Amino acid sequence: SVGSLAIGGAIAGGICALIGILISHLLGDVPASLLLLGTVSSIVTGAIGGAIGKVFSAAATVVLFIAFSSATVSTAKAQAAATTKDLGWLVGRWQGTLEA
Repeated sequence: SVGSLAIGGAIAGGICALIGILISHLLGDVPASLLLLGTVSSIVTGAIGGAIGKVFSAAATVVLFIAFSSATVSTAKAQAAATTKDLGWLVGRWQGTLEA
């Protein structure tokens, strides 16, 4: 049902956001206040996404299939056209300095 999908989306969004933001906080990238705000906003958007997914699931499946097929063909063409000459800009001496 739409309700169960919304709950599932809320749980998935909340758990994933909490883990990601907690790791970012432990690494010193984000403040602790973002844990609550980011997790709550992800719970809300996950619930909305779960509910909307029920309504648009068939249409979304077709659109995603078409988009994935197009991206796969484009990627395959780009990979086939790439050569080692494309990496010529890497040639030379790379040097940097590290300041504490």
